[in-house]
Amino acid sequence: MERRLFSRTPIDHETTIMTKDGSFTGILENLSMGGFFLRTNKHINVGENVEIDIPFTNNVNIVTNVTAIRIENSGIAFKFENMDHYNFWTLHSFINYTNA
Repeated sequence: MERRLFSRTPIDHETTIMTKDGSFTGILENLSMGGFFLRTNKHINVGENVEIDIPFTNNVNIVTNVTAIRIENSGIAFKFENMDHYNFWTLHSFINYTNA
């Protein structure tokens, strides 16, 4: 049985990934305090560290580092890395609001 530290929240939200070679967009399929799955046709390597920009509303977004942990045909699974307090609480509030 799979055991997760954080529960996943289903979501359908566009976001941007910034790599050393440029940026690309994808659709967040699910989101948790530990990471997310991004539907995209772009490919990066497992273990690659990139930056994500998730716009939650017109005035609220998080920009933080993530690492690719799994590659699938439909997209990429990422885990959050070294998230600062502002981004942590913004993400926490968004997930709680979405799940309410």
